[in-house]
Amino acid sequence: MRRQICWKEKGPDGKTEIRVTIHGQDIKWQFKRPTGGSKRNPDPTSELWDYDSAPTPEQWDKLEEELRNRYQRGNLSADDVLARIRQLRQD
Repeated sequence: MRRQICWKEKGPDGKTEIRVTIHGQDIKWQFKRPTGGSKRNPDPTSELWDYDSAPTPEQWDKLEEELRNRYQRGNLSADDVLARIRQLRQD
């Protein structure tokens, strides 16, 4: 089952939108930063998503927190998702 978790982080340059898609054993991180573009599109006013950057340890922690919150609200039924995320984080 495919799951998508999104949140925004406030940083010194403004808000960064983060989208994580979990599908089976795969995980895809996407970042939409307020300025600076990405490796694919260096235009500083770019509105494109950055698929190349690696998540920080804090962002991995936030993903686990979001998943735990969804479990508590009953929005997720598969208990193995957190275990898979922790395994992907170590890889």
